Amino acid sequence: MRTLLCACVLVSAALLPATTIFAQQGRATNKAKPQAPATEQRGRARDRAAERESLTDEEKESEYAPKKNAFTVGAHIYTNGVAFDFQYRRQIFPRYELLAATSIGSFKDLAEARRPSINYSFYGREYIQDKRNFLYPWFLGAGVQRILIPRTEFSRVQFKLGATIGPVMGILKPYLVDIVVPIGGNLAQLQAVQNGANLSPRDIFGEADWFQGFDRITTVWGMRYRIEGSLDLSGSSWFVRAVQMGMQWDVYGRTVPVMDSQPNRSSYFSIFLGINVGDSW
Repeated sequence: MRTLLCACVLVSAALLPATTIFAQQGRATNKAKPQAPATEQRGRARDRAAERESLTDEEKESEYAPKKNAFTVGAHIYTNGVAFDFQYRRQIFPRYELLAATSIGSFKDLAEARRPSINYSFYGREYIQDKRNFLYPWFLGAGVQRILIPRTEFSRVQFKLGATIGPVMGILKPYLVDIVVPIGGNLAQLQAVQNGANLSPRDIFGEADWFQGFDRITTVWGMRYRIEGSLDLSGSSWFVRAVQMGMQWDVYGRTVPVMDSQPNRSSYFSIFLGINVGDSW
């Protein structure tokens, strides 16, 4: 055992000088790596700054200035429904744009409430009590937008305020429910009829297929007045990535029969929040 320890000590003593030499060589190699002088680094920084400054005013304006045309697609959530819209904008002055828009949405009455089938709770489906018609407003309008906060080289955010007006066509599709109709003995069949207060809740099996009733569609016409603010976060005027918030008022020429026995209205006021994405050119 003592012999083995002595051998280990002798080997360590023999390798120590070589290890020291390799360590010194490694430090010398690291010191020998070329280091860029401070003056050279400052020179490179000046070159990069000069390259940025070399951009012409036309190139900077092309990146941040408003474009002549823009087309966007959007989705909005209203206090009483949802909608999808398409917008085309045309610049007429440096900070003013003309706007053409169309949208289709689904509006509901705030009194709507879903309930299960009474006698057919196990097999039946839920339905909206007292609802008589679906309301799908289709809007086609024009307006103007003003750029309140323009996009610049130092601020990539743009804010616009706009107003739109135009006709709105309320598409009324009958709300159908399936009722149970006896056909003899213990047999019965389902029949789709328009929901209303004349139906007994005990006979209603549930909501009917949505694709039924298109042959009984009616319309009601009105006007829409809309004000919105748009915050564009795209960072470049070549793209549109905007968050929108605003309010609108739909005024129809007569009472819209969405519900049956519940009071109906001839106008709908809504607050909305949405997004718009698209390109400019």
